[in-house]
Amino acid sequence: MKLDCWNGFVARPQFMEMIKDIKAGIIDCVIVKDLSRFARNYLQAGDYIQNVFQEYQTRFIALFDNVDTQRDGAYDTETVFKNVMNEDYSRRLSKNLIATFKIRGEKGHFLGAFPSYGYKRDPENKNHLIVDEEVRPVIEFIFEQFLDGVGKNTIAKNLNDKQIVCPSVYKQQQGLNYKNYKKLESTNSWTYSTVQRILKNPVYCGDLVQHKTNHSKFKPKRMPTQYNPEDWILAEDCHEAIIDKKTFNKGCSCYSCNTS
Repeated sequence: MKLDCWNGFVARPQFMEMIKDIKAGIIDCVIVKDLSRFARNYLQAGDYIQNVFQEYQTRFIALFDNVDTQRDGAYDTETVFKNVMNEDYSRRLSKNLIATFKIRGEKGHFLGAFPSYGYKRDPENKNHLIVDEEVRPVIEFIFEQFLDGVGKNTIAKNLNDKQIVCPSVYKQQQGLNYKNYKKLESTNSWTYSTVQRILKNPVYCGDLVQHKTNHSKFKPKRMPTQYNPEDWILAEDCHEAIIDKKTFNKGCSCYSCNTS
């Protein structure tokens, strides 16, 4: 979904359409259920209510918070306090969610949006992975080739020559709403980097390495931050391995170099 901004804050297109109509004089009153539904960032809420709406003589009403700028003025102290509380609640909720995911990750629960190529979600337990038997031979072929001394570029070429679709295309063929942002738009084939990520991914020996990226629920539009490797969560023997650990370690002897 395309996003736009007002005074540096990210907003949904429909919200910006409303602002456009306010500036055009089409809308002169905005009504919301409560302040938390309007904006959980108190600076953002204050900017709209005190500056934008006041400049364009737009009345603002928050029903459950008993806020009415026509009655109370632009932005009273009580409204500021409520917005601060809403933002604090969002921040604490985000921290609790991250802590919960961390605990689940330590128990070996799969927390990703999409399983790695070669695996799929267990229909009886969405947090457990099972082998995708259709592509198990592809994973085994990659490791066999690599251990036989075949280079990663050549492995990719061999897979393309066999007309085996690359992981991102395969996931889309399975009906998953998946997009590989590391892949070039014009490339729908196996590449050096695709092969390398598979060779370095411990999921294939039954382990899960998670908690590598912080996707904040408090500031969902910010770019995710990367945790240091020492903060990653390793859970061993979480699911059936396609490659035994001895074979896997010949291709990658440490989890910290995993880039998948």
